[in-house]
Amino acid sequence: MPLHQVPFSSRLFCSLIAVVLACTGRAQFLAPGDFVPAPEGYFLSVDRVATHEEGVLEGMSTYRVFLNCLHPTDYLSSCSGDQTAPLIIESTSGGWFNSAANSNWSALGVNAMFFGTFPELAYDSFLTIGAENSETPAGQHPQSVWGDVDATVQFVGLDGANVLVDDATGGAWFLPFPGAEVASSHAGFAGDDLRILIMQITTSGMV
Repeated sequence: MPLHQVPFSSRLFCSLIAVVLACTGRAQFLAPGDFVPAPEGYFLSVDRVATHEEGVLEGMSTYRVFLNCLHPTDYLSSCSGDQTAPLIIESTSGGWFNSAANSNWSALGVNAMFFGTFPELAYDSFLTIGAENSETPAGQHPQSVWGDVDATVQFVGLDGANVLVDDATGGAWFLPFPGAEVASSHAGFAGDDLRILIMQITTSGMV
């Protein structure tokens, strides 16, 4: 079957080891060891969505990382890493901001109803597959499974710290393929803008 009719993962091109934030806002793929390159036409990009000049987040910027696709019905099923293809998420500052108002590592706890009381909640750092906030149905937010290193711990509670998942078991956040018939309404598909959100990070450093 063509790529756009089946789940697209490829271990997110062997995890997010490839994310390098450049001044162009574009990610690059690095190739240590047996790193698997992205299929032609697919790439990661980074958008700076906010620059904070006051308040709790003063001196920080909020970034969103996307998987860019070729077809509206492309689907991302998981982001993962292990000892053969490490998952590295890091900022040059050593970490990132987590809002105490979100008790979840995903965007499920980013509820716009609370932005008036907790405005920084909109800039919480989270992992995801397409979903931006709690308006997305709960079943479309990812689950996760981990071995020795649980990356989601760094996206809930107190501020997060750089993550390296390189143990034998590895781990992932994932979203089972729901069927192509829901491509127009499911967060895990690329949609008309041909992009799938995989992460939001608010940090004073570079991702």
